[in-house]
Parts: sequence; C-alpha cells; structure tokens
Amino acid sequence: MPDGLFIAWRTAHSAIRHGSSDLGGCRMVEPAFHTVALVDIEGFGDRPNPVQRQVRADLYKVVRTALTEAGLDPARIDQEDRGDGILMVDPEMSVLVLAGRFVRELDDGLREKARTSSAIARIRLRVAIHHGMCEHDGEGWVGAAVNTTARLVDAPPLKAALAAADRANLALIVSRQVFDEVIRHDYRSIDSSTFERVAIDAKELCGETAWIQVPGYAYPPGVAAMPTPAPTGTEPKKPKPKKRTSRNGFVFNGSTKIRVEGDQVAGDKIVNGGGE
Repeated sequence: MPDGLFIAWRTAHSAIRHGSSDLGGCRMVEPAFHTVALVDIEGFGDRPNPVQRQVRADLYKVVRTALTEAGLDPARIDQEDRGDGILMVDPEMSVLVLAGRFVRELDDGLREKARTSSAIARIRLRVAIHHGMCEHDGEGWVGAAVNTTARLVDAPPLKAALAAADRANLALIVSRQVFDEVIRHDYRSIDSSTFERVAIDAKELCGETAWIQVPGYAYPPGVAAMPTPAPTGTEPKKPKPKKRTSRNGFVFNGSTKIRVEGDQVAGDKIVNGGGE
C-alpha cells in the first residue's frame, strides 16, 4: 500500500475505532486506557541530514515489519512521528506481545538491517513500554501515560545500558507497573530474570523505579543493581543484649542479700547464695 494511502486509511480507521466525529483530526470523545510504546534512535542528531532521512525510512520499515511478525497490525496502531523515533498508542495492543515477541522481532530486524548498512547508518534503539490513561486532542497524544513513556525512553540508566552493550541493537525499559503486572509473571515469551530494576530521577518521575532489559545479554550492562527492599511488614531484628560479665571483681549468684565487709581479693571472687 502506498505511504500516502496507508496514512489516510489509518487515520480514518483510528477515528472510527475511537468513535470520533472528526476523521481528519482523529479526536477522541474521552480519555481511555491505552498501551503506549516509544522507540528512539540512539545518536540520531549526530548524523548528516541525508543519513537521517535514510535512517528514518529504515526505522519505519523495521518497526512495521516487527509489528506484523509479532502478530500486531500496524494499520490498527496509531503511530505518531517523533523525528528520531515513533510513538505507538493503541487501546488493544498487548503489553505482553510488545515486551516479548515484538521486541525479539525488532531486535532481529535491526540485526539484519545492520548487515547491509554502513556504520553511520546503523540503527540502535531505546524502547520504552508503559500503559495508562491518555487521549488524542486532534493534534497528538496527551496524558500522563505518554509523558511517562517519554521520560523512560530518555532515562540515563537506559542510555547507559545501550552505550555499554556494544553488540546490542536495542535496550528496553518498562515501567514499574508493566513489570509488576506483566513481566514478573514469566509468561512463555518473557524472561523476567534478564531485567534489572533501576532508579528513575526525571521530572515527575523523581523517586520512581523501572526495569531494563538488553536482548542478547543475561544482565543489562552498565546498570548498577538497586538493593532489594525488605518484604512489607517485616522489621529488622533487634540485637540481643550482651550478658554482663565481671573481670577482676565480684560475681554474685542468687537472690538473697549479700554483704561483704573488710575483704580484699586479688582476682575474681564468686559468692553463691547465702545470708547476710
């Protein structure tokens, strides 16, 4: 399908699916719960303009092929251009499929593309996945879920992981919610042991956590592991008081009163029981 026809068909389809009366603007009636994914090209701005143009064309081809191979219909998923990336939003897009099969297909597609691309045109991606409430205002997608996804894809720990993974084609970050609700359950297409928890300190996500995975690595490189929190409701054990002992003095055993008068002893003296 020609690109122009594809875009026009997708816009009309999305408008109908969301119950919009404005096909041109794809205006939603009200906010709804959506899956949100964002792919971003590493080092895109450092390349000459002609190379950027080619890289963008390659990105769209690789992403749409990966979606198709993962069983997701690119025509159903709203794709918003971000210059050096693509924002994908859909109420029916499976987080499990995205984080599992789609990421694997995307990794394979990028590896295949790298074989026929020069070093300057190689694509390495940062990928973020989240879900939550958002809406389309006729110009683009808006909502906390979109903001969170954008913060995650630019998170320093994700950039560090991809920079440290020389042979990797992409690095994935998922929100705490996505990990807790999907990833940690170890469905067939997901291996939670390959994810590592990281701290996020970016604007409204200050103090938040997320999870990073780098396909091809058992553990994401360049990432410092966070300490594991203690289970809820547990308290650290208090140390037992040490038993007091006497050195070069008296040790009294018993409950009766003991009085010592006029006695000098070198070393220890032990008195057991007895009266006054």
